[in-house]
Amino acid sequence: MKKVAKRILVFISVCLVVVAVGATLFLVNFVNSDQFVSLNLDNLNHAKINLNVFANDGTPFVEPFVIGKSKQIDVNNLNDYTKNAFIAVEDKRFYEHNGIDWIRVGGALLNNVKTMSFSEGASTITQQLIKNTHLNQNKTITRKINEMLLASQLENKFEKDQILSMYLNTIYFGNGAVGIENAANTFFGVSAYDLTLEQSATLAGIIKAPTNYSPKNNPTKCVERRNLVLDLMCKNNFITQNQRDIAKNSPLELCQNKRISLESDYLQQVIAETVELLGIDEKQLYNGQYKIYTYFDRDAQTCLKNAIKDCQYNVNAIVINNQNATISALSKGNNFNQKRQAGSALKPLAVYTPALDNKLINVVSPVLDEKVNFNGYSPKNATDTYVGWTTIENAVANSINTTAVKLLNSLTVAKSCQYLNKMGIETNEENLSLALGNVNGGIDVTTLASGYTTLANGGIYQKPTTIAKIEKEDFVIYHHKERTEKVFENSSTFLMCEMLKKVSTKGTAKALGSLPFEVATKTGTVGKIEGNTDGILAGFTSDLSFCFWCTSESPKPLSGGNQPCVLAKNFLQEYYKNDTPKNFEIPKSVTKIELDEMALSRQKYVKKTNGKAVYFAQDNMPNFEQISTKIAPQLRYEKGAIIVESNTNFVYKKTNDTCNMLSLIDGKYVDFDVKEGQEYCYFIIDKDSLLETKIVVPKEKEKVDFWDFIKKWF
Repeated sequence: MKKVAKRILVFISVCLVVVAVGATLFLVNFVNSDQFVSLNLDNLNHAKINLNVFANDGTPFVEPFVIGKSKQIDVNNLNDYTKNAFIAVEDKRFYEHNGIDWIRVGGALLNNVKTMSFSEGASTITQQLIKNTHLNQNKTITRKINEMLLASQLENKFEKDQILSMYLNTIYFGNGAVGIENAANTFFGVSAYDLTLEQSATLAGIIKAPTNYSPKNNPTKCVERRNLVLDLMCKNNFITQNQRDIAKNSPLELCQNKRISLESDYLQQVIAETVELLGIDEKQLYNGQYKIYTYFDRDAQTCLKNAIKDCQYNVNAIVINNQNATISALSKGNNFNQKRQAGSALKPLAVYTPALDNKLINVVSPVLDEKVNFNGYSPKNATDTYVGWTTIENAVANSINTTAVKLLNSLTVAKSCQYLNKMGIETNEENLSLALGNVNGGIDVTTLASGYTTLANGGIYQKPTTIAKIEKEDFVIYHHKERTEKVFENSSTFLMCEMLKKVSTKGTAKALGSLPFEVATKTGTVGKIEGNTDGILAGFTSDLSFCFWCTSESPKPLSGGNQPCVLAKNFLQEYYKNDTPKNFEIPKSVTKIELDEMALSRQKYVKKTNGKAVYFAQDNMPNFEQISTKIAPQLRYEKGAIIVESNTNFVYKKTNDTCNMLSLIDGKYVDFDVKEGQEYCYFIIDKDSLLETKIVVPKEKEKVDFWDFIKKWF
């Protein structure tokens, strides 16, 4: 047994020597090969980003990832909790290892063997600094070896706090911010030296996926990630439980409307789309030698920025090219990707256009605005007033709630959801409150705007995008292809457009009425008893769609008809100052009919020359009645009788509950059977209605005898 054990020991020793010699030879050859990247001290204070992004005119974005000049900080001047936040979440043994955490390496190797992948790398802060400043993001063994070798060299040349300073100065935090000083200023409007505990934890949480955990794009996910960092800090005794709890209960307060550059908001959307399309993480994208060609329109972006620069509210806005549903410009507030309730701005998409498509209504269909109750659900109008009989176009223009709910009840919620789902609005709502914009989970500004692009494009939906194509090493690896889905008939969207034009001229968005071109819009307001939190305006011209969404976390006097309308008007005036858009094209599937407005007020469709021009879908025409030539009787009192003039041979006198036909004498009707001070009613029959006129017989003046007058006074 001793000989066997000795032989095994010798064998193991020989194997270890062979492995050691082999590893040494491999490392020597690797270090001397072209694959090895040498340590360059000049790179340590500059993030290595190899990504080119181009606008729609082919010009590159200017320094897209760097805000102004690089701002360097010294970690020794930071609050302890700031640097400890990054250590807790990224490298808890940072001050204990020599650049490589072999405990984490061992754990990562075991997990990689179990999953048969190379998903875990166990990078320390030192290794991440090397990777960010010297190497690419590819998950290969050679890159990992290069990273570990350079990390060891770096640890031998610098103190830990120097390495941590360089690391914090070169991390990308999203929204165009490289380095912790730029990030602190971008998100919180403060210096990195003045960050609070909760702000520090927020920034430390962002860096794993800057777009996904962006406090501006995804505040909910950002808070969840921040709280995870706070838990790790507490677990590692960097903060107390009380400090953790206070910080976790703190709201995410960002500096309002911090504009980094003309391009930064759009760029973040491009990055988010690219990462999703290619299935890679952001760090791989930054160093992957990609070229991204976008639909970014500098003129539209400039106009958009100028339009909202003085707004006191948090603003999210987007502009979409109708031709191919591509995003021309956007402006991100603090909750751009957050889904919220859109209020009445959803009515055209959820109720009115689907109802037109199902032939339930036309533009001037009569509808009764009244208090309603559907199994306990009693929607109210904004001012709790009701106008009685009106038309669909007036209900849209004035955003009447009861009409929308009545119509949805006829359409059914299920059918409405089918239309919404086709436009990327995911909902399975089962409540009539959908008519007023209540969607399960809410809706974001991009999705709402794309719904209006569907209306502008004759009912054809396309998912909006910022990206035209992506190249890697001069090979096109992605090219935008139009994928369309028919949602509505073009007659339905045109009729909806006609009604939305009236919203802009005489309805809730009448602030846009002075624009010298056609624009279709709808407002939306969301709030509480104490005040409103959201004001929305969505709409389109013949060549672009837009949405301006103002929000406030505390209730304020905000509505879709004021602030968003002002922003939209500012944008449209500047964008179209030299070239106004064409009028909306009239499809062959609709017909224009002139109608008698007086008849419409009686819920009847009567054709009339030079009447009100109304468009109808050719496959949904109402039954028209002929206009009557009859007029109500004309009355006058003369010499003790009532003279009745009429252009018909049948005039009736109504007395109490009886009706008697008058006789025609010398071309006139004369009624001698009248008394002073009494009211009489005369009428003719016009189809199923009466045309009537009333008159009161005056009392004759009393004659006074002269001597009786004298006697009365004397």
